[in-house]
Amino acid sequence: MPKLFFLRPASFIPAQLCLMALLIVGLASCGKKVELKNPKHYQKGPISFNYPANWSIDQEQADDDIQYIVIESPGSGLFVVQAHTSAYAMDLNDFAEWFSEEAATNMPIVKRSIGEFTPIEALPSTTLKAGIVEDFSISLFGQQVPHKAAYYLAEEGDLHAFIITQYREDISTELAPGYKLIFDTLKVAPQ
Repeated sequence: MPKLFFLRPASFIPAQLCLMALLIVGLASCGKKVELKNPKHYQKGPISFNYPANWSIDQEQADDDIQYIVIESPGSGLFVVQAHTSAYAMDLNDFAEWFSEEAATNMPIVKRSIGEFTPIEALPSTTLKAGIVEDFSISLFGQQVPHKAAYYLAEEGDLHAFIITQYREDISTELAPGYKLIFDTLKVAPQ
């Protein structure tokens, strides 16, 4: 699978961030109801969107070339946006495999499997160009918890954004309205 552009993996989301987020998401109890009334708004650089009132921005970093945002639902879901210029872009499949391998490698307390990847036919937003989903599990003390991670690519001019949603399979319907709100309002626009 050829890469479309040169890649600097060290520029992507730090492994420690992924580890912390995956631990929180993978081992937390069921989430609370999504609060869609009076959503919060995020706008910084080329990225803007609305998100549920009871979700929070857990991590955020931006410099001249790369911006990432990690949004967490109350203990059960994760929404990540990572935007960068084309100088750091890569193919969506390569990114998803790289992200999955990094997450699996950097989880010392729990074990994260590397799952099967399948294309997503119906994308949740017209902003998105492509999507693939990974079925995997996180296990602790022999207890396996099935998870899904969906990886999406949005491109606008010289700007590329990878969007990742991750959740336990048994709570996907609880999180769906929150993810829909973000996707419906997501804008990726070069500055």
